Amino acid sequence: MIQPFATRHVHCLGAPAVGQSEILTAPCFENMVSLLDSFSRYSVGLAHVSLIFPTRTLQVYFMPKLTVQGVGEFDVRAGKRLVKALIEDAGTDQLHACGGQARCTTCRVKFVEGEPKNITEAEKETLKVREVKESGVRLSCQIACDHDMTVELISRLEGSGRKDQGSPVADEIEPAPEWTTR
Repeated sequence: MIQPFATRHVHCLGAPAVGQSEILTAPCFENMVSLLDSFSRYSVGLAHVSLIFPTRTLQVYFMPKLTVQGVGEFDVRAGKRLVKALIEDAGTDQLHACGGQARCTTCRVKFVEGEPKNITEAEKETLKVREVKESGVRLSCQIACDHDMTVELISRLEGSGRKDQGSPVADEIEPAPEWTTR
C-alpha cells in the first residue's frame, strides 16, 4: 500500500464550518506541480491546500482568474468580494451605491462564464423585488471570487450621472450570507 503523502483541505468560502479533507498520494516531489494543477482544475472553489511533509507543512493558496470583458484578466485573492475585485484589482468604475449591502442593484454584472450556483438570500430577494430577471445578471457585492469567472460590466459610474461609485464596501459579504440556490 502506498502511504498518504499530502492532505488536501478544501475551504468552502462563504459557508462557515463546512469543509472536507482528502488524503492524496504522489510518488515524488517533482509531481507536485502537476498535482496542484489538477487540484485547481477539478476543485471549483478550492482556495487553499496544506501539503504535509515529514519535516514541514507548506501552505498553497490558489488565485482565481477574473476576466472582465473589454478590460482584461486579473488574478484575485480567493474569497475576495467580486465588487472589490472589480474596483481594486481590475481598476473599473463599478457602481455600489449601497456599499455592498444587497439593498440596491447598482453593482450588477452579467456573467459570461463561471456564474456561481449559490446565491445569498439577500441577493435573491433584491433581484426579485427589483424585477431583475435577465439570465446571468447578479449582484457583484454578494459574490466571492472562489473560482475563475468572466463578467461583463453593466453598471458603471461612467454615464450614470452619479458623483461617485458608492459607499465603502466591507471585506466580508454583508449582510451575513445565508446561502441558497437560484
